[in-house]
Amino acid sequence: MLDDQRLLAVLDRVHDVTEQLFLIEMDTEYARAPRELCASICQWHRANGFLDDDRRSRRRHVSAPGSPARHFVLQVNPEREKRHGGAGHPTPLRPWVHGGCFLCAPNIVDQQRGRELGWPLATEGARHLVYPSPFPLTDNHCIAVSPSHTPQGWDVGGAPRLVRDIVRLAEAMPGTIVAWNGPASGATLPCHRHFHVLARPTSGDRMYPLERATPAPKNGSVVVPGYPVAIAVARGRPDEVLAAMTPLVTRWAEAGEWATGNLMATVAPEQTQKSAPARGSEPEVVLYFVPRHATDQPESAHAIAALELLGEIVIQTEADRTRLASGGYTPEHIEETLAAAQSPACRMYLATKPTNGPR
Repeated sequence: MLDDQRLLAVLDRVHDVTEQLFLIEMDTEYARAPRELCASICQWHRANGFLDDDRRSRRRHVSAPGSPARHFVLQVNPEREKRHGGAGHPTPLRPWVHGGCFLCAPNIVDQQRGRELGWPLATEGARHLVYPSPFPLTDNHCIAVSPSHTPQGWDVGGAPRLVRDIVRLAEAMPGTIVAWNGPASGATLPCHRHFHVLARPTSGDRMYPLERATPAPKNGSVVVPGYPVAIAVARGRPDEVLAAMTPLVTRWAEAGEWATGNLMATVAPEQTQKSAPARGSEPEVVLYFVPRHATDQPESAHAIAALELLGEIVIQTEADRTRLASGGYTPEHIEETLAAAQSPACRMYLATKPTNGPR
């Protein structure tokens, strides 16, 4: 029988060899088709047993006739509630760092015994490790994680860095929506910087309800009309979007310790790129910003994250399923739930803070 040290040495060797094979395959897949990166990562992890194909969610549509801003999606996903307990081995073989944080690479190696692997993705001024989500919200749901244990708020590098990182991630992974949830704004692990990489719906027009309700911005950012949450949106080449939205987000972030929010970025959904843009050619990027107040909202609103703000409500608890069965998820109820996540001060900020940007 192997002692602990010899067992660790064997596991580390197996992990290193497996990781090298994984990196070679993902490098090849990304060079071939950047938009298929998350699908390739998740397929690898289905093959090794880390991802369970039985963890499927069901989606249904709820809408008010003739009103694009009042169209929503309900996702029935009871597995999602289990994410707070993690998906790995509860007993460490070596001491865990940072309290056992599920997103720290040394902990992932130990907790998952080499089954979960991250692919390094470098963007302008930043590096991320892209992992599959063990409790997915969409098919091929991945998480882009900071290699260092830094907090989820804007204090690391400030809001300009956060805005830049999410835009560059979206640019690097077309066909997805990249989302950042701030503290008290849907972040399950506020201690470690990460972005959700969500696949588009596989049916219908492949757009989320918020996208359907969004007008095409012409001069800088606009606020989505008729939506239950005040959301600023800008569209254009990546540098144009950064110029339009960075000052708006930065002023909010510097307003006080209570200032938080959500960001969602994507390559314009009608652009169906199969590979990276040719040199000198850039995709159009769409960036959404939702200002939130960490303390001026009901505690239940802390669970409202980017996917809900995109218009897809996750039904995960027993109470949620009971409400669904009784017909409680009407457009009116969903609008009230989303509106509760944003204080009047947040709405007023977007109403009084115009920006200059893409034309």
